[in-house]
Amino acid sequence: MHENGRSMVEMLGVLAIIGVLSVGAIAGYSKAMMKYKLNKSVESISYLLNIAYMYMFEIKPTGGNSSKDRSLIPYFIKMNLIPENMIKGNETSYLYDAFGNQIEIFNNDPWGELAFVARFSKAGNAKLQLCAEVFSMAQMYYDYIVYIYYVNDRGSQRYSGGKNSSYPDMRQLNSFEECVGTDGITIMFRNSK
Repeated sequence: MHENGRSMVEMLGVLAIIGVLSVGAIAGYSKAMMKYKLNKSVESISYLLNIAYMYMFEIKPTGGNSSKDRSLIPYFIKMNLIPENMIKGNETSYLYDAFGNQIEIFNNDPWGELAFVARFSKAGNAKLQLCAEVFSMAQMYYDYIVYIYYVNDRGSQRYSGGKNSSYPDMRQLNSFEECVGTDGITIMFRNSK
């Protein structure tokens, strides 16, 4: 006798094969999305570091005793230098990378230093690589950096750039080693000679 349908065992076999293929596809998709977000985040941080570098010469010290920091993000937004995808609503204190990490750029008054702060707490498995990329980018601005500051598993760390010699030289850093346990980096630029 000839059967017209499929047996339950055959159907379960087909479902098992589809399940295995789906798991592989989802894992591949997740990995591709993480790489995409990492690339977008590195691209946006690099762009913002370039903006900070280009405009740091416009930041003048007040010479006063004010300890008030002034966000430069509204200034950059007004000049149409910030991509829309980095702005959340009407907030102008922070910008956000592809992971949703906060980025700040502000005038560290009264010394005329420009502070660039990037946090990595939402980067998940990509945090270490994102941190190392920021260290690598900072090397390009060595001559204008007062210091790089961050906190990792060994405590707070400070390395000097070309504008300071009171800390170890940042060019001696092993960025991956320093990034273990680091949730953010502060880069201080100084425009004075």
